[in-house]
Amino acid sequence: MTDLSSTAYGAVDAFLEEHLLGRDAVLDAALEDSRAAGLPPINVPPSQGKLLYLLTRLQRAVTVLEIGTLAGLGHLVD
Repeated sequence: MTDLSSTAYGAVDAFLEEHLLGRDAVLDAALEDSRAAGLPPINVPPSQGKLLYLLTRLQRAVTVLEIGTLAGLGHLVD
């Protein structure tokens, strides 16, 4: 099994964000606020956040428990 580097993961995330997700002004502002507040950059990438969103929608989840909210970005769902 080939081990993908963090650079490869970053490149895949960047591709998905650019070609599938587009920019989100609210998310961008929240991330900038997190950086300005000195929070560590350990948030889930937008592409993975969208996957989590789709999985919860497919399951028709009524409630979702977010553990480790840090900056609370998980509540920014349309």
